[in-house]
Amino acid sequence: MVVTRVFSVFVLAISMLSFAAKAQAADTPLTELDPEIAKRFGEMIHTQFAKENKDAKPKFEVNFEKASGLFNAESNEGIIVVPAKNFKEDRENKEVEKDPGVGVCFLCMSQTYNPLIDGKPVDGKKAFQIKFDDGQGGAERVATCLLCTIRHLEGDDWELYVWGKDKPDHQDQLG
Repeated sequence: MVVTRVFSVFVLAISMLSFAAKAQAADTPLTELDPEIAKRFGEMIHTQFAKENKDAKPKFEVNFEKASGLFNAESNEGIIVVPAKNFKEDRENKEVEKDPGVGVCFLCMSQTYNPLIDGKPVDGKKAFQIKFDDGQGGAERVATCLLCTIRHLEGDDWELYVWGKDKPDHQDQLG
């Protein structure tokens, strides 16, 4: 199904963000985060994100039970994705036809793994960023948080949107 392919491409794209990381993280590979840790950190970060960004759009509920992530064991930094609670492969869902589409996931990442536009990290004024305690002795961490949706255009044409603070046009979601 097309949505499966689009979601698979999305997951691949998120994984590829690790290759766009800063040089200091390039020597240590990312490994899969324990599901319980991904759930705990995903929920903690999303809760703080929701509290600090009550007007963030688009809005959708997330499923912490299915959170997953990748991390760098040396730097203790990584990427966590929390899927939308009601995301399912359903071509009959008319919400995928509407703007801004249907929620796919909440994505948060350490500063090392920030997405790049034209080879430069996304400006912190354009992407949501939150500060949180890492739970290991009070060290403060900063995470970039993005909301991701998918929209069906026509036929087999789908668009994946990554939302930050700015109201985007659909050509350049973060730029």
